[in-house]
Amino acid sequence: MARTQNPEEPIRVIVRVRPPQSGRDDLDVDSLAVRGDTVQLIRKQRTFSAQFDAALDGEADQRSLFSHIRPACEAALDGINATVLAYGQTGSGKTHTIFGGLLPDEQEGEERTGIAGRALHQIFEHAACAATCGTRVMVSASMLEVYNETLRDLLLPSVDGGHERPALALRESESRETYVQGLTEVPLHDAAAAVALIRRALRMRAIRATDANARSSRSHAVLQFIVEQRGGSARGGLRSRFCLVDLAGSERAMAAELLARDHQRERCQINTSLTALAKCVHALSVSTRGESH
Repeated sequence: MARTQNPEEPIRVIVRVRPPQSGRDDLDVDSLAVRGDTVQLIRKQRTFSAQFDAALDGEADQRSLFSHIRPACEAALDGINATVLAYGQTGSGKTHTIFGGLLPDEQEGEERTGIAGRALHQIFEHAACAATCGTRVMVSASMLEVYNETLRDLLLPSVDGGHERPALALRESESRETYVQGLTEVPLHDAAAAVALIRRALRMRAIRATDANARSSRSHAVLQFIVEQRGGSARGGLRSRFCLVDLAGSERAMAAELLARDHQRERCQINTSLTALAKCVHALSVSTRGESH
């Protein structure tokens, strides 16, 4: 899902169907097909269909997916805040979609490069082009995770050599802008430095093996690029944020005795937060008495 502050198209929903994986039959459907912008599935002789702004089948690669995300990145380069959220069940490919090619111990390759890597290329390509017109583009980044309702800075060294970090607080400025107090922002001078930074942060993220995924993300990760532009065509200056959010995956309910206590807590917190997010998205998509939320 991509969201910008452009009033003409504030929210777009794009669905990507994960290709079947050998040895797994967790879709629990008789058939599934993508027809245009509609996904249709048949389960127990009942047909369900839903229409989206765009629908991609299991053959769609990372490049074709990014073609639908590119407008959000371009909006950020035009000074408009934009956000991309990857939402889905655990094991559905969210982390690959966002961070493909940047994951620990993963080989790099253009075909694997996800939204983060492609956005970086677009941002620094824009910076180089803008420099020829006298515009100075400065890029910095932050990265945090929300684990069991606690905000943790993934760019800070851990306090115990593991994954523990001081909890951060969410604040609101006098101008009513929401921010995370004390969150590290690191200047980025080129794409290579950015890639190294993201790789380091991802090694600190909370993960756990589950039945659906050997490296299941147990936290919501938020990578934020802050883009400032001064001089030249930027005139009085532009400042925008491009956020990439890799949400932890929802899990099906199972007997509590089959899960360790900390896994039970993670699952409960993840599912509760995803329900809250769904309510927020619904509020943004409807109007009450002519007023938008």
